[in-house]
Order: sequence, then C-alpha cells, then structure tokens
Amino acid sequence: MINFASPSIPNYEEYCQKIKEIFDSGNFTNGGKNVLELEKILNNYFDSNTSLFCNGTIALMSAIQVLELKGEIITPIYSFHATMNSIQLSGCTPIFCDINNYDLTIDVNKIERLITEKTVAIMPVHVYGNICDYKKIEKLAKKYTLKVIYDAAHCFDVNECPNYGDISMFSFHATKLFHTGEGGCLTTNNKKLDKKIKLFRTFGIAGEELIDLIGINGKMNELCAALGIVNFKNVQKEIISRQKSRKLYEKLLYNINSVSIVPNTNGSVSYFVIRIKDKRDLVYKVLRENDVLPRKYFYPLLTNKGLYVSSNDLRISNLVSDEILALPLHGNLTEENIQFICSTIKEVLR
Repeated sequence: MINFASPSIPNYEEYCQKIKEIFDSGNFTNGGKNVLELEKILNNYFDSNTSLFCNGTIALMSAIQVLELKGEIITPIYSFHATMNSIQLSGCTPIFCDINNYDLTIDVNKIERLITEKTVAIMPVHVYGNICDYKKIEKLAKKYTLKVIYDAAHCFDVNECPNYGDISMFSFHATKLFHTGEGGCLTTNNKKLDKKIKLFRTFGIAGEELIDLIGINGKMNELCAALGIVNFKNVQKEIISRQKSRKLYEKLLYNINSVSIVPNTNGSVSYFVIRIKDKRDLVYKVLRENDVLPRKYFYPLLTNKGLYVSSNDLRISNLVSDEILALPLHGNLTEENIQFICSTIKEVLR
C-alpha cells in the first residue's frame, strides 16, 4: 500500500527518554518544559512569536476570538473544512472568494468586491505551500481597516510567511511535513498580541488568582511537545527526501497529455499536486485499485457539501476541484513507488 501521507518518525529511544522525564516529573501539561522548549525552537525557526496549541483548528478559532472579530470574514472556498468551521464556530460568517487559476490561492482581484460594512477580516489560505499575494492583501486590509489571519497549515517549510498579516496558523497534524502527533501553533510579530494569545489558550488565567480575559483550553500537552522536539531534528532530512521525490515526479509526468503540475511557487515540498482534465476520477479509481492512495484535495467544495450556500462567482474553484489530484509525497516514498504511480497514470491516460 502506497499511502498518501506517512508520518515522520523520530528516534524511538530519544523520545522514550523524553517520556521518562515527563513521567518522573509528573507534569503532563500546563506549559511544562517541553512546550517551552519547542516554542523556543519554533520562535527561532519562524523568526516570530509562537504559541503552541492542541491542534490547528482550535488555533485558528482562537485567532478569531483573540482579535475579537464579529461579522463577515472573506476566505477562499478552496480549502479544508477547518478554515470555514473555525469562522462559523466563532460566530462569524464566511464569505467565499474564488481562487486564481495559477497557484490556486485566493484571487486577490476578487476580494474587494466582496467587502461590505459587515466585513471584519480576510482569512487567506496558503495552498499546497503556495503563498498568497500578501502585498495586495495587506493593501486591502489597510484600506478597509480589516484584520488578516493566514491559514498556513500547508507552509511549515516556507519561512517567510509566519509574520504576514496579524496572525498565521500552522498545523502540526501527523500528516504534515513537521508534526507533533496532534498540534498546531499561531505566530505573530506583535508581542502584545502574542501575550493575549497565550492567555486565551489557558482560560485567560494570568495567575493563580487572576483571570485577565475569557479564554479556552487550547494548549498543547507535554507528550506532543516532546514528540515535536525530537521530530524537529528530522525536518531537513524529510525536506531533502521530498525534494528528490518531487523532481522525479516532475520528470516522469512532464508533457503527459491532460496532466498539468500545480506550480511550486515557493519551493515547498508539503504536497505534490497535479490537475487532470476529464479523467481525474478514473485515474483516482485505478490508482486505488492498485493500492495507491492519492487524494482529491480539496473535493468536493464546501458549498457542494450542503454546509453553506454562496452566490459568489466560484468558477475557478469549481473547475480546479474537479481536476485536482494530490499524489503521495513523504519521506518513506521510494523511487520504485513513484515510477509505479506515474506509469499507472500514463497507462490510464494513454
């Protein structure tokens, strides 16, 4: 079986030693030494203020709450459920914007027409490691006094994006390039906002007898943080392995009829994604019959799942959703795996 994703596995003995230290201390949560150590590692890696969370969705919801947003938030329809869910569960209304047909990020030329007196923020999504046009988004945000929260779940290896907008969210789910089993974080270059984020994720408790604000329990535990610490040492090895796999994919799938490779505009190796005209579903079916597990990522669109109704122009999003196929990409993928996947695709499309 060739899985779509395969978690990076840290050194077992090293992780066990971390677990033993946690057991010996009896401190499993509430901002222990491992959470503080991992935050320090990520502060340096992102060059930003980092706050760890139990998962990316809770982190994204927390960003909305911390910025005290109430109203409409413009976001691309082409994303995972968590983006929209975080908006709705925070009491705001998602207003869906289309994506561009090149790197599949939010179409910045269609944002302004969606802004109304109810608009309070923009939540762009960096898709497959491709960064949104943050400069144009920043201009719009300043013009209309809007907050900007980036869903950067796909962008751990794109170091320049943690300080875009007011807050960025990264996911550390086990399927991601870097993971803590379950987890996520918020980054911001605003120290005052960072302090508020850290308070919010721990019920707003500033001291044993002091509560500064209404918050939630969104913090990461020591076990996940420990996994992240030892797993961080694998990041460069994982990136190098994925870079080799991506180059081989590109070589073998180059100039195949009906196949186009989604651009890799920032060098990210979080995903390898292609578009297939007309026969995407057949390719998907045949690959799965041959024990290869690709993903139609993202399909169907959120609007097509009966979760939300929108009258906005989402033509490109619908087109891409019907063509997209994300192929397996992870450190355990072999050259033989990739050759088999590509030959199978060629055979179907011949």
